[in-house]
Amino acid sequence: MRILSKKRNTETPKVPSFASFLQSRKANDQPKTELDILTSGTGTIVSPQGHLLTSSHVVPRGSRAMALFCGKTFETKVVARLHEEDALLLRIEGTTKQKFPYSQIVASDYQLGKPVFFVGYPMPDSLGIHPRFTKTYINSSEGYFDDKTRFTVVADAANGSSGSAVFNRSGEVIGFVSASVFAAGRFADEFPKDLCFCVKSETFLDKFSKHLPPQKTAKTQKRDRQEIINAAAETSVLISAFSNTRRGK
Repeated sequence: MRILSKKRNTETPKVPSFASFLQSRKANDQPKTELDILTSGTGTIVSPQGHLLTSSHVVPRGSRAMALFCGKTFETKVVARLHEEDALLLRIEGTTKQKFPYSQIVASDYQLGKPVFFVGYPMPDSLGIHPRFTKTYINSSEGYFDDKTRFTVVADAANGSSGSAVFNRSGEVIGFVSASVFAAGRFADEFPKDLCFCVKSETFLDKFSKHLPPQKTAKTQKRDRQEIINAAAETSVLISAFSNTRRGK
């Protein structure tokens, strides 16, 4: 989870152990490699071919990204990265014949007070590797310092929530979780601690669309609230980034 301090553009990185992810790799009988774990976050499948939307800072440049989906881990490949927008498009490797459940990305009006939700994998080393649901609302149509490329929600988004897609009431992706606020020192009691800044889909949708297969307009189906949440959770995956350097070398 990217953390913003009182001074703009200051980050305090935190690195989870991701022990549970490594255990899942062993359980799947996949080759074990001694890799340095850099960070973890959440991604959302946005195409039947396995394209993943997440936050750029979840997967640092030069690192390897793995995705945990349905109890199995998959290698991923970077398709497109937008640094300023903090947006990253990955694709799950080695699954050309597999069709994935996916969520559709749409543009939104980000109306004040609009109910939204996100599904993520916060603190997987402590909380486990099952998705967690957060219901919230749009607190502002702008982000930090009136950033118009972001919108704000009120949520306690712990490390590992970065990249979590923000869904509207229809279960469509309107953005993703990017950063939270942290106020230090004597300002700690004056600054809201539960503000979460999310990247608007309109800032990356056009640029990523050329890398995604054409999406057919789905027939409108009435789904109840639980069906929408379940569908969102089904497309949310746990992502971890590893260095390409073996330990001890």
